[in-house]
Amino acid sequence: MYPIQAEAQKIFEKLSWPQQSWESWRRTPLEKFKPEQRFREYSSFGKGGASRPSPLLEGGKPRNGWALEVHWVTDSWKCYPTEGASWVELYDWFIHLPEEATSVLEKRIQGLSNRLQAWNLAYPTHGLLLKVPPHTRLLKPILIQLEADGNTLLSLPHLLILMGKDSEAQVVVRFDGTKTPGIFYSGGITYQGEENSQGTLVVDRLLPSEGTFFLSFEGYLRRDATLSSLEVHLGGVLSKTTWKAILEEPGAKADLRGSYVATPGSHVEMELTQLHRSGHTQSNSLYKGAVSSGGKSVFQGLIVVGEGAAKTDAYLANRNLLLGSGARADSIPRLVIGNDDVRCTHGSTTGKLQESQLFYLRSRGLPEREARRLLIEGFFEEVVSKIPEIYRDDVANRIAEAL
Repeated sequence: MYPIQAEAQKIFEKLSWPQQSWESWRRTPLEKFKPEQRFREYSSFGKGGASRPSPLLEGGKPRNGWALEVHWVTDSWKCYPTEGASWVELYDWFIHLPEEATSVLEKRIQGLSNRLQAWNLAYPTHGLLLKVPPHTRLLKPILIQLEADGNTLLSLPHLLILMGKDSEAQVVVRFDGTKTPGIFYSGGITYQGEENSQGTLVVDRLLPSEGTFFLSFEGYLRRDATLSSLEVHLGGVLSKTTWKAILEEPGAKADLRGSYVATPGSHVEMELTQLHRSGHTQSNSLYKGAVSSGGKSVFQGLIVVGEGAAKTDAYLANRNLLLGSGARADSIPRLVIGNDDVRCTHGSTTGKLQESQLFYLRSRGLPEREARRLLIEGFFEEVVSKIPEIYRDDVANRIAEAL
């Protein structure tokens, strides 16, 4: 056990499991997944024991277009870097956790609010550190794929990403549970962008129809650091993410995007926080989702501006498309402003495909199904266009398949 895990376990014991009476959880169907029961069933999880030396880089080549591929299956690893990614560092927490990583995780665990968030730090099944050293700029993206092996129904991974000063990288994190019906993910990602770093983070998931997915993200941005992030939610019966960008020093910028599809019988929920602790910072968010008949989505967005955060510029937007009777999309944007010298706005819309646009496309010979597909693709384009090119078509095709 590493020291930070022992500290996380103490905090875990002081916290409670999410309660239906809590405002941020009252729309979540907690009866569907019963986390406390799963904790008792899998109490032996999280003792660690990866079998590879650290750092976790080995020979071989990634597929074309990627700077580095990491395939993370239970307690085994396969890592394939290009020559251009030779400076990137990977560490397995259970073997070695550098001191600089410990200080970031200590900050993270102080902000944990419930046992579901703390679970993957107190009792992780996987722990991985990705470090992009100062002045390192990767021209191609990094792929980290967390694969369930088909035998284990519970996965509690935590990924820590450290972006050094003046560094630049694109990272795609993909949770793949397609081999494991009934998979339950409760994961975490912690991100720190040092001065003038430029990070792009895409988080995607592949789940069977009965899969359950929870993820807690917290990102800290130092002076002039930039983070562009995108959540992709497709598949599974229940998912809920909490995504928090914390702008700690002047010049920090966050561009936060999300795309999601709620299919019949599924529940997709996102809780987004744009927290401005320092002045002269900027954040912008846009989340777009489509909800089919019998599906439900919940978006809770919050902009928080501290008392000393003058000259903050923040925008929050959520757009929902209802694609049938019985589709439901709840959108709850909020502002908490502690300084008068700011510009903060939010917006939310929910509607159906416009009949006039459908009529226009059909009048030019397109079948209704094809016309609807084109309009839905156009609806998501503003978000999907932010995905690294090598991965963009994959996401766009899966959105089309889901609908």
